[in-house]
Amino acid sequence: MVFAVALGLAVAPLPARAVVDYPASIALPDWDISVGLLGGVAFGESTRGNVGWLSGVEVGVHDGVIGLQTGLHLYREGEAERLAWSVEATAWYVLLFGIGFRAGGMLDDGGRDVPQTETALTVSAALPFALWRIDDGAAGTLVVAPVGRVGFRIFDGGQVRGHHEVGLMLRWTSFGWGH
Repeated sequence: MVFAVALGLAVAPLPARAVVDYPASIALPDWDISVGLLGGVAFGESTRGNVGWLSGVEVGVHDGVIGLQTGLHLYREGEAERLAWSVEATAWYVLLFGIGFRAGGMLDDGGRDVPQTETALTVSAALPFALWRIDDGAAGTLVVAPVGRVGFRIFDGGQVRGHHEVGLMLRWTSFGWGH
């Protein structure tokens, strides 16, 4: 304590200088759209042959840090393919986070332990990187993002089982990704 007081008295007569630290400015989407492709794997907690390929298309609209995206995903589950539609509310600040809903059905019999229809709550995270700012961003940006989506399926009787996605997204966005 004595040392702190002595140090304060020693530097008190020195002239004071202030530095203005301007806030960092970052360009954000302004009702920009995005369209892209998704590829990866889908896997469940209780499905036989529970890891299968995943493909999909996604479309989104983003304004500032918030957005809304929807997608149509086709993936292997059990012994057949499932087609599912999803919608997510998103927030973007370095990472893109989403929370939403997924519903779909099997295109054929998936086998034992594979539900014919699906209803799930989803939580996702992606890390977008700008690959190419087309015409310096004036014509949009091509973006790549590793993505993970956790799905919580809800079954009759209140049983919940997970079915998840991990993959890579390639998207074009009208957002110029500029400074």
